[in-house]
Amino acid sequence: MKNALLIVASPFQLMNARAAIYYFQIKEYKLYILKDDDSDRHKQIAEMAEYYHMKYELIDYMRDIFVSKKQFLIKYMKSFFSNSKGTYDMIIHGDYRNVYPLISFYPFLKKKGAICFVDDGNATINVLKGKEVNVTTKVLYLILKISTKLKRIKSSLYYTIYDDIKTKLFNIIPNKTLKNNSSDVSDNVTYIIGTNTILHADYNALPLSVFISFISTFIKSIKDNCETEKIIFIPHGRDLSQEIQIMCKKYDIEYKRLDECVESYFAKQNNYPKTVYGFGSSALFNLKKMYPNCICINLYIKGFNEKHNKAYDEVNTYYKKHGILLKEQTNA
Repeated sequence: MKNALLIVASPFQLMNARAAIYYFQIKEYKLYILKDDDSDRHKQIAEMAEYYHMKYELIDYMRDIFVSKKQFLIKYMKSFFSNSKGTYDMIIHGDYRNVYPLISFYPFLKKKGAICFVDDGNATINVLKGKEVNVTTKVLYLILKISTKLKRIKSSLYYTIYDDIKTKLFNIIPNKTLKNNSSDVSDNVTYIIGTNTILHADYNALPLSVFISFISTFIKSIKDNCETEKIIFIPHGRDLSQEIQIMCKKYDIEYKRLDECVESYFAKQNNYPKTVYGFGSSALFNLKKMYPNCICINLYIKGFNEKHNKAYDEVNTYYKKHGILLKEQTNA
């Protein structure tokens, strides 16, 4: 591939898109970071891009889409069947579930080009199984597929670390960049990787106060049974919860906000993390792959949303298969 257009909305997506650049031997690329008005996540991605010496452009595509989604679709759907030559050989897209940025940039893709998706955390597990994609998105991908067939564009490439999942929906390309770290010495630190508390509570159909209470129960239990010298809480990139910060102060836990994805942070350390807790975080799987000796524990809060529970059951089952322990807290 000569050149590519990259669309990312999280640090982990950027890490995987960057790996895809090397895999496909892309010589030139244009990186677009999707702006998030609800948090500083895009700033975190930008800082990570700067660390990797990657030039980028911030775009606020959401504002244009939701001012008039109908006008947006009419405008870009025309491009599906246009004869425009395009500029790029490939589009690398970080979130399969969010089809709108892909639609926006599709006119720039050459005929006989390719669309490649990269991992967006553990949501990929369900996407590869044909789940966690709403009806509107499925319809738009169906229309897009007709266009890609006419233009002889490869549209089902998936560059993923979850390459052992059997799927008929995508052409899987294994992402082998998460290398096994041979370090035998742990840092004697326990880490807790946070979640997006408001969003997670909403998905669980639980009041935020109840969800925070469950998190507090987990954190107190970890503190009471901790065998390491130190505990560090790493918040989710989009989580701005003051309650979590107060909780960490109460239990004498260091609150450490990163300016990069968790995997990138640990890759720079000399020793492997001794114990890592997470609320279904994809970092649990990734860190277990990077550091087989690391004890990874998945903290599962089961709410009242059955659809969400089923999606997380898929993740929990997959995690257990790969040596990640499960600790569950139910709403009962």
